[in-house]
Amino acid sequence: MDPRTGEILTAPGAANTQAAIGTPIPGTGNLNNGIVQAGDGIAKTGYVWPNVVVGPRFGMAYDLTGDQTLILRASGGLFFDRPDGNTVFSIPGNPPIATAGDLRNGQLQTLGTGLTTVPVPALVTFQYDAQVPAQWQWSVGVQRALPWATAIDVSYVGNRGYNRLGAFQGGSTVNQNAVDIGAAYRQENQDPTQTSPVPGANTIDNLLRPYRGLGAINQNTTDFHDLYHSMQVALNRRFRNGFLFGVNYTYGISFTGNTGLQKRLQHAPDGSVSVRPDQADYETLLNTLDRRPHILRANAVWDFPNAPSGLGRIGAAVLNDWQIAGVLSAGSAPAYDLTYTYQNNGSNKNLTGSPDYGARIVYVDNPGSGCSSDQYAQFNRAAVTGPTYGSVGLESGRNILRGCPDRTVDLALLRNIRAGGDRRLQFRLDVFNAFNTVVINGRATQIQYNSPTDLTVRNSQYLPDGSLDPARLKPNNAGFGAASGAQAMRNLQLQVRFQF
Repeated sequence: MDPRTGEILTAPGAANTQAAIGTPIPGTGNLNNGIVQAGDGIAKTGYVWPNVVVGPRFGMAYDLTGDQTLILRASGGLFFDRPDGNTVFSIPGNPPIATAGDLRNGQLQTLGTGLTTVPVPALVTFQYDAQVPAQWQWSVGVQRALPWATAIDVSYVGNRGYNRLGAFQGGSTVNQNAVDIGAAYRQENQDPTQTSPVPGANTIDNLLRPYRGLGAINQNTTDFHDLYHSMQVALNRRFRNGFLFGVNYTYGISFTGNTGLQKRLQHAPDGSVSVRPDQADYETLLNTLDRRPHILRANAVWDFPNAPSGLGRIGAAVLNDWQIAGVLSAGSAPAYDLTYTYQNNGSNKNLTGSPDYGARIVYVDNPGSGCSSDQYAQFNRAAVTGPTYGSVGLESGRNILRGCPDRTVDLALLRNIRAGGDRRLQFRLDVFNAFNTVVINGRATQIQYNSPTDLTVRNSQYLPDGSLDPARLKPNNAGFGAASGAQAMRNLQLQVRFQF
């Protein structure tokens, strides 16, 4: 109903409609109340930075033996990050710069005849008095000269980031207008004309928001931090006698922080905004970032020996100027988590009482490592169940499982044919994944249920009798727990190059 006239709003083909509930009433109030445009009494950039920041850096090296065979090195410094453009590219779409209208139940031929409502705009902003994202980096290690033109470097490397954005490319923001957890459960927010046994079903999202008339206010804030510790080893041989190699290994000791998490806000009746009391518990539970325990990279180049002189010019033409090179990429795969979805009655608003905060999957048993030789059972599928109503999003942590480790070898075979002077014809064959190694890098990690009260699995890889579902034998239709992708198999690339 239009409260200005008492008219029942209709849409083509319907006696009435709920589309206008929770939207601003046209011609009343100030739709931009509380919104300040950049340059109108504030900085024209929309936010301000410190004019000067100081980034001290230092380094030292000490010859422990006096003969340059054993060196102690240490370094450290403060570095600053400049946020990428995606944190601000959406700002020109904010009101009052941009406006829009919702056209409902109309057709292109009669675009203006359908129901037209004033939309509830969403905003993207940047923290006005933001800090410059920064990180302290430090390392200490020793380098030792070894026989056969080799040297080894063993170092401890750390990094502490602070005043960070939630994620790269504006991928994680703080919703200043999020509906409080549990708001959809409160009696005063229910539609008294509706009844439903499903919690939160009888509410309108836009009427639950603290700032009425606005949707999500996604703010890029510099409130996040992370901390990384590692040991790094490098073994290298200089090119000598036609051979060189390098091996680099990193052991990730720990990687923790709150980047990528939500700031869970609550709004008081007096208009004050605060962080929920359980925010610390939430950040502690989910403080594990994607620590890669092991990362190994190795490379080698070998110039084939020239043909013995006894083979003459023909032997030299066939056997000289060949080179082979290889790269080994090995190490831990990225971490991942299991998720859920409900076909009915399992939205965020039903589970947590807020459309903006979700519940997390529940682990009832050990899910395994996250990688298995069984294509159809990459983890223990029975280890999880779905969350239920009344959740506050503290059922489980993150980055619990890890994919299958990499162990890929790439090779290159090269032949140079001298053409006189500086001219040279080069043939090069690159073989990627030379040993055709299968590394599973995708899997069906989301379990689908009917509803929170009916936990029948809709995407099971197995039939009720325990046999494989014949409709889910291929990766493109994998059921829960099965592999859905793998790295590219062996492929070859041939290059011909003439240099002069």
